[in-house]
Amino acid sequence: MINPAPTPNAARILVIDDEPSICKVLSRLLKARGYDVLEANGDLATRDVIARGGYDLVISDLNIPNIDGLSVLRLVRAMDPDFP
Repeated sequence: MINPAPTPNAARILVIDDEPSICKVLSRLLKARGYDVLEANGDLATRDVIARGGYDLVISDLNIPNIDGLSVLRLVRAMDPDFP
């Protein structure tokens, strides 16, 4: 199945998990529904992707080696204090 391109106003979703297979599955499901999805797995990749900002939603594993879910939230909030 070919994933459709995100619509121009599609929500931008960041999926964070240290298990690449989980990132891929979530990403495929969300892309199939027209969302613009980025993936991050691992400590450094996660920090770099979060720093890019501009996300409407972040879906994160709580137990990522060297970074936990609360640290992810702090990083997201540091980039965008109004992030819901």
